[in-house]
Amino acid sequence: METSNIKENELIVAEKVARFIVDHGFATPAILFIELNRPLNYVASQGMALFEPFIKAFVVKNDYSEFVNFLEKRDSIDIIIDMIEKYDKEKREEQRALKKAKKK
Repeated sequence: METSNIKENELIVAEKVARFIVDHGFATPAILFIELNRPLNYVASQGMALFEPFIKAFVVKNDYSEFVNFLEKRDSIDIIIDMIEKYDKEKREEQRALKKAKKK
């Protein structure tokens, strides 16, 4: 996937968000939500920028700004979905391995 216009810091924050989604068991609903709202990607990022001063009181300051910048990019939706799917697959494989280990 082409990520030339996306900065490394933005990718790191996107990975954190993807891992958070997968760790809390929301991979499938999150992918569905993201896909359904794909046309509103840029508008949503601007909405997040509008509420940034209020949200920064509760969230790590740089991470929020980086994630807003990430969402402004055209490729961001495909990238975050790929990350969620990748981490979800890894988590499922870990769970299968644990089940096999328990059976033995």
